Amino acid sequence: MSRMRFLFNIRIPVLLASLFITVPCAADSVLTIHVDGFESNDGLARIILLDSQASYDGAAPPFRIVSGRIRDGRATWSVFDLQKGTYAAIAHHDQNINDELDQPYFSLPLEPYGFSNNAFKTLGMPDFEAVQFNVVDGLNTQRISVQHNPIAVALLSIRPYINLIALTLILVLPLLICSALRPLLGAWASGTRRLGRFGLTLMLMMTSSAHFISPEPMTMMLPDWVPARTALIYATGLLGVVLAAALWIRGSTQKAGLAIALMLVAFLPANIYAALNSVPYGGAEMGPSYLFVRVPYQIFLVWWTLWACGLTSSLRNNNWRSLFRPNPA
Repeated sequence: MSRMRFLFNIRIPVLLASLFITVPCAADSVLTIHVDGFESNDGLARIILLDSQASYDGAAPPFRIVSGRIRDGRATWSVFDLQKGTYAAIAHHDQNINDELDQPYFSLPLEPYGFSNNAFKTLGMPDFEAVQFNVVDGLNTQRISVQHNPIAVALLSIRPYINLIALTLILVLPLLICSALRPLLGAWASGTRRLGRFGLTLMLMMTSSAHFISPEPMTMMLPDWVPARTALIYATGLLGVVLAAALWIRGSTQKAGLAIALMLVAFLPANIYAALNSVPYGGAEMGPSYLFVRVPYQIFLVWWTLWACGLTSSLRNNNWRSLFRPNPA
């Protein structure tokens, strides 16, 4: 993907035209490139013309780069000053008009793009042999249909849930790893609740650290009328650390688990407020629709805490006297 980044990040003055055409010069051939597949007329169509494999690989400058307006989901560029030879072309939808192809996720393009001969590759760039074409005397035509990178689209769709996915992985990873390595770990890997508490501890340490690393966006999750919001963020972060440690103190496991469950329930109004007000943090920027995922997930975290601390059977049987028995199996 480094070649693609090099090519698309080359900045040039933007030529605005509904049909952008190079001024004719004395030359042998004419090349017209038609680009379609644009989802809207917003932004610009950007076309890079390359005259060798070296320029395609980023070892030499591109032959020419132009940007122009999109009409009815299409754009056209004609070049009149070409010599006969082998060329390649790349096009993309410069939606934010920044003269580059945005690639924030593992160098995966977020904007639609395409190559000559309509060659396409999800990871990296197609081989030069797949995109090259010959320009001969007279009129020459290339058609390119731009499209989204499917992996980038998938990553974009789950972006609001990245935090929840990370939390889930932290919760279940100790259980999954120890289950797979049970023959090597022996009895230590047999206590599923203990492994569940280990994942819960890791999750609490990660979320609590965020209270100290990024307190400012977290304060936005609380209404303005809440007093000492920043201090409250620090205090709840410290509470999470203390309760995570208490999970491993003999005789306090279930007490700590109940306190953690109550803390998670107490945090839910802040998540609801953030989603209703589209606070740009942790997925709440999606707005109220985020609650269809966030509320059930908070319930899942409460259940995991009660299960990992051996509280589910006591609550299910309404056996409150055994609620604080030491060290569940």
